[in-house]
Amino acid sequence: MNDKKILLISKIAIYVLAGVTLTFLFILFFNSNQYQSPTPEALKSSMLENCFLMTYITFGIAILSALIFPVIRMVAKPKQLLKGLAGIVGIFALGFIAYLFASNDLTPQQLEKLQATASDSILVGAGMNLTYMMGVFAILAVGFLIFRGNSSK
Repeated sequence: MNDKKILLISKIAIYVLAGVTLTFLFILFFNSNQYQSPTPEALKSSMLENCFLMTYITFGIAILSALIFPVIRMVAKPKQLLKGLAGIVGIFALGFIAYLFASNDLTPQQLEKLQATASDSILVGAGMNLTYMMGVFAILAVGFLIFRGNSSK
């Protein structure tokens, strides 16, 4: 499958889903007096069930698209697969570094109050460290792109 076919299929799917979603939204909006209070009867109405179903279908299509289109892209252009794998390995390496620098700074009383363990605290610290590192790298990347764009003129 080439890129133009994938783009065309994506656009058609987006327009169809948007049309169906807007139809449900307008019907729900014009019948909104029935759904003013969150009673169990209102939440079990067929219109809301249809809206929820549409949400589930859309979410499922999004998940499938997120899984299938990269695989198609990898098969079509295997050289780009190496770049993607390098990025994934880099993120795992940053995660490992973030975990190495994480520590448990909470007392046993604080852990008991939070209903957490020391390993939970370390994982939260690692997640925070990873977030900080990714933020710094994002800022550096934007700065690099801005600097590179200005110097090429």
